[in-house]
Amino acid sequence: MQPLYPFGLFKAGVSGVMVAAFAFFTAAGTYGLMRFGEFGRLIGNLWGPVAIFWIIFGALVSAGLALLFYAWPGVGGARMPHS
Repeated sequence: MQPLYPFGLFKAGVSGVMVAAFAFFTAAGTYGLMRFGEFGRLIGNLWGPVAIFWIIFGALVSAGLALLFYAWPGVGGARMPHS
């Protein structure tokens, strides 16, 4: 098992948030296309900023977890390098 580093934890968290946002908007757009005949009808005009803030706040949470992981050695049985 490879050790988990704080930057890896951050990348995993941000990637997960971006994939979840992409999947949500793709599903909502596809549903709007099937239901109303327009991709953006269900999503509307406000969902762009919502997606941006969703990704930004998800990145902040991931950064907070990475900092917590960095400051607290031995979390989850992983040892920090140079410790």
